[in-house]
Amino acid sequence: VSVPANPIILANWDTPSEFAHNIWPSDDNAYCYTTDEVVSGFVASYNMADLQNVVEADRTRHPLSEGVIPHNTHFINGYLVTSHYKDGLTIHDVSDPENVVLTGYYDSSPLSGGGFNGSWGAWPFLPSGNVLIADIEEGLFIVNVNYERAARLQGNVTEFGTGNPLNGVIIEVIGASLNESTDLFGFYATGTEAAGTYDVTFAKGGYLPQTISGVTLVNGQLEILDVALTPDTPFLLSGAVTEEGSGNPIEGAIVQFVNPFFNIELSSDASGNYTDNAFFAGQYEVTVAAWGYVGECMLVDLSTSGTTPSFELSAAYHDDFALDLGWTTEGNAVRGGWVRANPIETTFESFIANPGVDSDGDCGDMAFITGNGGGTAGTDDVDDGITILKSPLMDLASYSNPHVHFDYWFFNDGSAANPNDAYLVKMDNGTDVVALGSLPLTNNSWEHWSIEIESQLSLTSTMQLIVEVEDEDPGHLLEGGLDKFRVTEGTSIDERETTSVSIYPNPSNNFFNLVVDEPGLVKVFDLSGKQIGIQETLMQGVNQIPVP
Repeated sequence: VSVPANPIILANWDTPSEFAHNIWPSDDNAYCYTTDEVVSGFVASYNMADLQNVVEADRTRHPLSEGVIPHNTHFINGYLVTSHYKDGLTIHDVSDPENVVLTGYYDSSPLSGGGFNGSWGAWPFLPSGNVLIADIEEGLFIVNVNYERAARLQGNVTEFGTGNPLNGVIIEVIGASLNESTDLFGFYATGTEAAGTYDVTFAKGGYLPQTISGVTLVNGQLEILDVALTPDTPFLLSGAVTEEGSGNPIEGAIVQFVNPFFNIELSSDASGNYTDNAFFAGQYEVTVAAWGYVGECMLVDLSTSGTTPSFELSAAYHDDFALDLGWTTEGNAVRGGWVRANPIETTFESFIANPGVDSDGDCGDMAFITGNGGGTAGTDDVDDGITILKSPLMDLASYSNPHVHFDYWFFNDGSAANPNDAYLVKMDNGTDVVALGSLPLTNNSWEHWSIEIESQLSLTSTMQLIVEVEDEDPGHLLEGGLDKFRVTEGTSIDERETTSVSIYPNPSNNFFNLVVDEPGLVKVFDLSGKQIGIQETLMQGVNQIPVP
């Protein structure tokens, strides 16, 4: 810009979240640093030695809080001073721009998470060396900063015997809250402001973990630690998925095994069996689900060959969306269509537009959400049309009084005109499509909704739930969500406004499942009114109650 009337582009590139808000060069212009002003956005460093090939050197998110939005960063004497909205001020040592390390932190705001509140400016260029923090709600802070050089650790991790580099190895510095992973070339780099002697662990799926004790880290110095990991021996894993009560095999059930190193999905065959010929020992989060059954999730230690974890699932239509059981989407909205995802929070003024979590009390963190791109409330909301979510087909012909239940999210705001968008629930029996309800706004929370459907239309073997979220003119901010779907057989129990109660199967032998929306106590009586000796404490969600 030496000729203001004729600015010349010297270089351009994408930042990690493609939402660069500010950029600041090092004093020698060899590197520069950017902030992405989005939820969980990055502060990134770049090598500018060749303007025709600017290379990312390192990136870091706020290490102490999730969902934080960085705003402005400034370079001073080999440090980055950055405002992080609700999580205040951070100081990073960038004397090695390839290994950006947090060395200072001050939280000016009582708030946390995403959102444009708190510290939106941090100015380090005062003669005193103090830093000014401009906090939107709390005011002006003057902070005395002790700039401390990082105690750094780096090295290479290879396979024992071959020397091949290992990517994705998780390195933890015990007691320093440091976690790092090796890159494609087996290289890692980390650091801390707290000098000391630490134990360092190295772990990767398919390899035996290793701990190096007594590693000394010193401020302003670099410790090199190279490690070779020994391959582990895989084994055959097998098991079965059957129907509870009948013992019949369930074909097509999904069995998912997840830990920090593996995400394995297996499917059961016609005999209900699943196998994995090369499974590695470890502790796994296991989720099992099939359409037409109540899914399960649990923590399981799978250590040696001969392990045969088998599962029994109760028959019922139930989906918490931890696994993909075949829901489909369609519609003409230009953006914001239904997706099965871990929700990413967006905010509008003091309201949560897109939820940041799924509904409580189910397996996993997934839900169906309309658009989930993060950013501002208008980045990926439903726009200019309709998005439609459809369940797989359900055979309800044998039900006598089925009820549909689910938790939903509905946000509609952001215009001078009154909100006019819709969250509509329908049911299709293969011949007729009936509107079951137009749902009200949920006001920053997941809400429960249920309805009896037998009086609405004839029950068939090809029933399908349809959920439509539509953006009408004039445009508004619009978000929808759906979670914890289930169909239950109706009962004579009244559903109070504060607690939803459902029972299945009905009739039942030996046990029944009782679904409640809040903890409580249940007593069971026979037809004569006599209590039959059962008094159970209930947790939120599905409870299995034995019957003598």
